[in-house]
Amino acid sequence: MTDNASHRLGLRIDGKYRLGKKIVSGTFSDIYLGIDITSSEEVAIKLEPVKAKHP
Repeated sequence: MTDNASHRLGLRIDGKYRLGKKIVSGTFSDIYLGIDITSSEEVAIKLEPVKAKHP
């Protein structure tokens, strides 16, 4: 997966979550720290490329 993390920081997902820093990168996905905008709770957000082939 190409690293566009600097472009993704602050991205809002479904108007409910704000994407933070990348926590870990794997073969099929990247895990980011996120914030639930309504409750300020920290969450983990998993992003997978559309073309990822699942094992």
